Formats: sequence, C-alpha cells, structure tokens
Amino acid sequence: MKTLGIAIPCYNEGDGINELVNKCEAISNSRIKFLIVNNGSTDNTFTVLSQLSLPPNVEVLHIHENKGYGFGILEGLKTLDTDFVGWTHADLQADPSDVLLFLPCIDGGADFMKGLRLGRPLLDRFFTGGMSVLVSAMFLKKIRDVNAQPTILDKRLLNYWKNPPKDFALDLYAYLIAVKMKCNIQRKKVFFGPRKWGNSHWNTNLFARIRFIKRTLKFAFKLRLEMR
Repeated sequence: MKTLGIAIPCYNEGDGINELVNKCEAISNSRIKFLIVNNGSTDNTFTVLSQLSLPPNVEVLHIHENKGYGFGILEGLKTLDTDFVGWTHADLQADPSDVLLFLPCIDGGADFMKGLRLGRPLLDRFFTGGMSVLVSAMFLKKIRDVNAQPTILDKRLLNYWKNPPKDFALDLYAYLIAVKMKCNIQRKKVFFGPRKWGNSHWNTNLFARIRFIKRTLKFAFKLRLEMR
C-alpha cells in the first residue's frame, strides 16, 4: 500500500499547535504521517513543539528563518520519505483528517489531488472564482480553487519541478505542472472553516486580497510563457 506524508507549515501558530498535533494523532492510519514544519516562527511555536510528547505519526522540522510559505513546504517535501507527499494548513481551517478522503484516489491511480473548499465567506468565494476564471482563460484549461487544501501528489512529480516559487504561488505552480503533464487529477469537497487560533498572515483586508491576486496572476503569466 502506498504511503502518504503531509507537510504542515506553521508560522507563529503556537496557540493552536497542541490541538493540531492532537488532531494528527487521532488519524491512526499506518499509511499516513505528518511533518509539522516550524517555518521560522517568532512566537512560542518552537517552545511548544519542544515540550510536546509527539505521537509516532507526527514529526517536526524546524526552519530558523522564514523565507516564505512555499519555502517551508518545499523543505518539508524534501524531508518526507513517503510514496505520496502533500501539504495542508496549520490553522485548522482545513482539518488534517481530510487527507483520508484521498487514500482511495491514490489506490485508484491518481497522480495529483486537491480539496475543493466549502463553507467559505461569499467575498472569499467571489475573489477565488474571479481568479479561477482568469487563470483558466490564460492556460485554456479549467483551473478551479487553486489554493484549496490539502494538496497531494506522487512524489516522483517533484523531479519535474524546476525553480518552484517559495511563496503562496506554490499552490498554483504545483497545479499547473500537474495539468501540463496530463496527470490523473482528483478533487474532493472539504469543509473550510474559520481560523480557530490567531490571525491570517496575509488575508487581512480587501487590499491584501487584491495584492495577492495580482501577484498570483503575474506569476501565472510568467509561468505560461515558460511552459510554451
């Protein structure tokens, strides 16, 4: 049976780390392990993780300097030694147990898998929908809910990644490479709730959302030229 490793990048998530570890521990499936990546946190994340008694299915990787959301994920993916790898959020908006939905997809021959978010506020869905339309038109492919989690892929696909972005554009990059390679892509609906702990480090207001979309579309245009 193929194994799955999930990297969970954390930046200043000290208040919720204990609950995150407990939720991972509750997923007692021998095929799945979790790697919590302390991505250069400046709060008490390091201290909390150091004091926890970690369950067998949870490991920790400490990165001393935050070089971006994508950088933390990429370091985690390099560390994982499973057949399939992936990532999800640490803030518990996405439940770690969502990865269980994708085991049948892995067994059925899927190469690339992603969630489809339910339960999000109307404004967030509006911006996501607009970005999906623009990216789909740019690549002439149906691209939907790029930043949904979890993201899961056959680890061998990493051999085809060239200079992946070290920021939030990593989600788009991974998706578009899978589309380009004509992978067997599977999506599953997952509930995406409000943050339980702390505040978002980027989605703070309307202008932050607009800046995020502009950066993502700029990267998408650059990637489109490179993929010709």
